[in-house]
Amino acid sequence: MNNDFKNAVKGWLEAIMPSVAATIADVLTPETLRECAKEEAIHGPYTINIDEFNGPITAIVFHVVVVDEIAMLAVNATIRNNEEFSSAIKFDMVFSCDDFVEKIQKDEQLATLVSNLLAQVEEGYIE
Repeated sequence: MNNDFKNAVKGWLEAIMPSVAATIADVLTPETLRECAKEEAIHGPYTINIDEFNGPITAIVFHVVVVDEIAMLAVNATIRNNEEFSSAIKFDMVFSCDDFVEKIQKDEQLATLVSNLLAQVEEGYIE
């Protein structure tokens, strides 16, 4: 992936990520996370369709594991023209159930989401 395309994808992700984070915050409320905690499992996928933006990602998929009021979140991209691509699910974002809605929308977490998704685009995008 050339640098111009990579920078364009990064800018696009940075532009849409506040809306994506707000949407997942609406879905994964503290109450929903506590419901997830009742069953020890990976919950999801919680899919946000972004195909209408015509970018290299058609959907952003979230998975969550909740243990003892702690939610661990993973994010994966559905890559345009490579829907079979699947990167490893990495639960690398951690929040308390009560703080999730606020903290997922903070700049630091938005940057983490952008970074994770950009790495997946670099790995799975077919030009």
